[in-house]
Amino acid sequence: MIIFYISESSNQKAFISGNEVKHLTKVLRKKIGDTITCTDGKGTRYTCQIQSLTRDQVQLAIIERELVQKTVSGPEIAIAPPKNKSRFEWFLEKCVEIGADRIIPLYTKRSEHYRINVARSQNIIRSASLQSLRFSFPELSREMSFRDVINNYGQSNIQKWIAHYAPDNAQLSEVADIKLGSVILIGPEGDFTEEELEYAKDNGFTEVNLSAHRLRTETAGIVAVTKLVN
Repeated sequence: MIIFYISESSNQKAFISGNEVKHLTKVLRKKIGDTITCTDGKGTRYTCQIQSLTRDQVQLAIIERELVQKTVSGPEIAIAPPKNKSRFEWFLEKCVEIGADRIIPLYTKRSEHYRINVARSQNIIRSASLQSLRFSFPELSREMSFRDVINNYGQSNIQKWIAHYAPDNAQLSEVADIKLGSVILIGPEGDFTEEELEYAKDNGFTEVNLSAHRLRTETAGIVAVTKLVN
C-alpha cells in the first residue's frame, strides 16, 4: 500500500500538492479515475478517486473516510540536536519509522546551539510517516530547555527516563514497560551535567543505560526509541 498526504480538503474534495504530485504522476503513473489511499496525518484514512491532474496539484473526490485507531502509543523523546544537522535529520527520519510519537529538540547546558529548520523537519517527518504507513504523524515540539521539559513532565504519570551511563544503572530494556507511555531524555555529546541529572531525578526521572558502549547522540536516540517500542 502507498499512502499520499492530503494538503487540504473540503466537503468531498481533497488535494495533493508538492513533491508528491510528481511521485504520483511520473513515478507511479496514476491517472484520472484511479483510486488511491490518503491521510491528513491526524489519524484519518481517506479512499479517494483522482478527478484532475496538473503539474502542481491533484484534485481528488473523497469516497470514504475512516478513523484509524492507534493500537499503542509510541514513546516521546527529548534529544539534544547534534552539531551536524544532517545527523539530526537522519535521527528524525529513523525514529519516526520506528514509532516515536513526539520529538522535542532539547537544549541543555552543554548543547550545541543552532536553529532547527522546522519546515524541513516537518517534511522529513511527513515523508517518513507515509513510508512507514502511519496515519497519525508524530509531533515535532518547539525547542525546549532542559528544565522546561522536566517541569512539563513532572506531574505526568508516564514512565520517565534519562539516558546516562553508569555501571549501576539498569538497562532501559530491562525496566521499561512498552505497554505504557514513556518519555526519555537524550543528552548532548558532552552529556548532562550533574546538576541536570539531580534535577531530573528529583522530578521523577530514572537514570538508565542504553548500551555497554558509548553512543553518539543520534544513535542513542535511535536505540532508545527501538527499546521502547519492541
